[in-house]
Amino acid sequence: MYISKREPTIEELLADPVMVTMLQHSRTTADDVRALLNGVRERLAKASAADTSDAPVASSELPAVGALS
Repeated sequence: MYISKREPTIEELLADPVMVTMLQHSRTTADDVRALLNGVRERLAKASAADTSDAPVASSELPAVGALS
């Protein structure tokens, strides 16, 4: 019988002793990884917001023909 396990969270991974050792070998800390992830999240949010602002406007949002702007 197959028992599924949930995926660990980033915080759980960063607290794992094996991960901490691997990070230490590359002279990286858990805080460095957190800062990197926060930066990526911010850039992704900005890019996503830019994509939605460039998206075509729904026809219901278009001004009526001949309407003054």
